[in-house]
Amino acid sequence: MKKILYLLISTIISIISMSETTNRVVGDSLSNYVIEKNKVYYIDRNILKREVKEADVSTFEILGYSYAKDSKNVYCYGEIFEGADAKTFRKLDDHYSLDNKNAYYYEKIIEEVDVSTFETLGYRYAKDNKNIYYYGKMFEGADVSTFETLDNGYAKDSENIYYYGEIIEGVDAKTFRKLDYYYSKDNKNVYYIDRIIEGVDTESFAIIIPDNASAFYVSKYPSANDVYAKDKYKVYFYGGSVKGVDLPTFEVFDNRIARDKFNVYYLNRKLKNIDIETFEYIGEGCPGNEPTCIRRGSIFKDKNGKYRTDDKDFFEKFIVK
Repeated sequence: MKKILYLLISTIISIISMSETTNRVVGDSLSNYVIEKNKVYYIDRNILKREVKEADVSTFEILGYSYAKDSKNVYCYGEIFEGADAKTFRKLDDHYSLDNKNAYYYEKIIEEVDVSTFETLGYRYAKDNKNIYYYGKMFEGADVSTFETLDNGYAKDSENIYYYGEIIEGVDAKTFRKLDYYYSKDNKNVYYIDRIIEGVDTESFAIIIPDNASAFYVSKYPSANDVYAKDKYKVYFYGGSVKGVDLPTFEVFDNRIARDKFNVYYLNRKLKNIDIETFEYIGEGCPGNEPTCIRRGSIFKDKNGKYRTDDKDFFEKFIVK
């Protein structure tokens, strides 16, 4: 029994220690390296710790994410980064790095790069004075002098709009603008991510930002801002129209619950067995009334009771199939 108790305590201590080391932050990156008892260890994606035996502890420098170096070598994923120059090597972001001879995407040399002008742009884009690079490869056709990254994987130059490395066809680059996380528009169309929303009135189109959206949820998941949108004809949910909505009375309470004078909606689906006359939105809450959580449920009531969208029988009772 004592042996089992000892093993249990040792395991718990090991897990706690591991959780502390895997949360070592360098700059804006999570580091996979830790120095313990004058040895260097690399912690892989399975949270397994292995010694970096070649490392010189006295000069070892953790650069962040999977990168590190000492006086002789550069390390990536806990292995020697062959060919990289330790004296001039620097990590640019979690994907790109540089020394006095080459630019790298992870451990792969990027061909034909001008090292002196090479810089990263975010979303796995980079550039030098001649070319744009995406995922470490030359991004053909992009205009380096006007190219810029936006957010959520979007980028643009003087001629095109790109979404994760693909041209969004038909967009007018000169009038294109982001409306929020997923919605955008130009002088002709409204787009949900990289597709045109057919039949939209461009002038009146607007995102409906719920007044009661969880501040934590919206900050952690920006797309929660633009679940619902509308123009003068329709309501849209994630770029698709919501059927049968009474537009003048439609209102959104949080990222999930909305109503008009006829129905209550959960996301884009009508709820059954809700008395619309006595419906009252209450707010959001964690399961079991826990003080904090990532996934929060919507709470509302009518004359027949109080309901939560995270109750296990909510879909069966209320969702119209």
